Amino acid sequence: MSSVLRYVESFIFFTMMFLGLPLVGSTEEAVHILDQAQFIAVESEIIPGVNRADWKPVDLPDIWHQNHPGYGGTIWYRAVVPLDTLPDQLWAVYLPRINMNAAVYVNGVLIGNGGRFEQPMARNWNRPLYFNVPQTLWQKGENILQLRLQADANCRGGLYPLHVGPESLLKPVYQRALLLQIDLLKILFVLSLCVSLITFVLWLMRRRDDSMYGFYALGTFFWAVYIQYFFVQDISISAHDWMWLTFSSAYGMVISMMLFCQLFMKLKCGWCLKVVPLYGLLTSILLYLTPLDSMFEMIAYSFVGIALFVIYMSVHLVRYAFKHLNFETAMLIFGVLVNVGFGIHDLLTLKLAWSPPNYLLHYGTPVMFFAMGIILLNRFLQILEQSERLNLELDQRVTQKEIALSAMHEALRLVERKEAILTERERMVEDLHDGMGGQLVAALSLVDKPEENSMLKQALENAMLDFRLVVDSLDDDSHDIATLLGMLRMRLEPQFNASGMQLSWQLKDGPELRGVPSEPSLHILRIVQEAITNAIRHSSGSLIGVLITAADGFLIVQVTDNGTGFMAKGQGHGIENMKKRAARIGAELNVESSSLGVAVCLRYPCGD
Repeated sequence: MSSVLRYVESFIFFTMMFLGLPLVGSTEEAVHILDQAQFIAVESEIIPGVNRADWKPVDLPDIWHQNHPGYGGTIWYRAVVPLDTLPDQLWAVYLPRINMNAAVYVNGVLIGNGGRFEQPMARNWNRPLYFNVPQTLWQKGENILQLRLQADANCRGGLYPLHVGPESLLKPVYQRALLLQIDLLKILFVLSLCVSLITFVLWLMRRRDDSMYGFYALGTFFWAVYIQYFFVQDISISAHDWMWLTFSSAYGMVISMMLFCQLFMKLKCGWCLKVVPLYGLLTSILLYLTPLDSMFEMIAYSFVGIALFVIYMSVHLVRYAFKHLNFETAMLIFGVLVNVGFGIHDLLTLKLAWSPPNYLLHYGTPVMFFAMGIILLNRFLQILEQSERLNLELDQRVTQKEIALSAMHEALRLVERKEAILTERERMVEDLHDGMGGQLVAALSLVDKPEENSMLKQALENAMLDFRLVVDSLDDDSHDIATLLGMLRMRLEPQFNASGMQLSWQLKDGPELRGVPSEPSLHILRIVQEAITNAIRHSSGSLIGVLITAADGFLIVQVTDNGTGFMAKGQGHGIENMKKRAARIGAELNVESSSLGVAVCLRYPCGD
């Protein structure tokens, strides 16, 4: 027992050192800690008379549910502050803890209050109060400190020892307490809302398949709502609804974190997903139906069930840690166990009405949320790293495929080039064979006949003409069909002069006459050459007309003569060859013969 007392004394010593309270009160500037007073329970906004017989002594802290069970309303307190000399500096009154609201008077003069006394009453149960006392209010001898305290029935009303002393000593203590009990919670409230929103957006947009993010966002939101209970002073709803909102959010926070842990462990526990949320919903409904003066009792009982669920999940988490101990599991175990320990402390404080009611869960929960946030962040970074690695591998594969595809295209291009060369070679061979080859064979047959020199010359000239036609069609700069036909006209000029026939050449220029490839150009030249040659040799006419025009995406070449025409059965191979050439380039060839002459019309599609 003595060791325990020494431990308590050491704890008090270091606590007072931290808070800045003097350890002795031997000087006039020592802080007076008033732990004895008198009280009177009376509903009055005016200080009760000093000489009333119903003033009763009381030791502070005065815990209402112990000393005044079931009471709700106003209790007036008065205590004596003895002064041998008047203070030479500003003094203050510091109230470390009250419940729920208070107004402070010195020698009958109001020096401050905690806010509204009308319902809904200002909430100062977790807020330290501090009031400066004008120096003119102090007097030598006894000074009476009066305090009006108001609280609802069965809502843990109470007054704790009062501190009176120099501002230089009390204000730093008050500021540290305000920082720890109020300002820190405000900061955590804002951070929790931000984390909840960010996690919710992340889950909604990127991680819908991982419910851990959703439960984490929900849990941090519920916790943000819950911790307002500790620092909000003025509320806009009734105290009953405020209590219900606060502790329903606490249910939601605990349940969300339990489901988070279940998903983390991949625990196959289907009833947890149904029973635990249902329990939270039912307890929230029952709490709403509970009157204000019975709410704390209802909350204590409801959290017993929540505690059982938490213990069940904690046992599974510890068992899981033994099998899968790693960084994430260690972080979660640490956060959950800290939170469970603080939660049990708060449950006992609530159930056993410990005094003072120093709740710790709202300080332990950020530790758990931090651990869970580290887990989610670690997993998200792993996913990003994996995604980047996959993207890098994909880029490498795409690069490899591009190289392979480029090689295939190059090989295909070489094959196509070879095929084009072979096709062009075959076409040239065919044209040389059909045109110039036949002319040369005829010329050879005339070599041994001197009397046929003129015919030999004509055969050689025809062979040269065929050769020039082939060369002209292969010229890249001569894909203007009008130019090629003009060159054909020039090369056929000697035949026209020798035959005595007149030539009518009409050209109507247009975009269709340009850009005709070499192979169709050669076939068109061959067809026109054949048509003109047939007209010179067989028409017995005096005029040959050539019309070159374009219409509706077609190149139209028409060759006519005014001869005697020919019989269908006497067409020979010339017209058949022209039709084959036209079919090869996708053109239409129409040959009409009558007593007025022959008309050959070629329609080649050359539009887009």
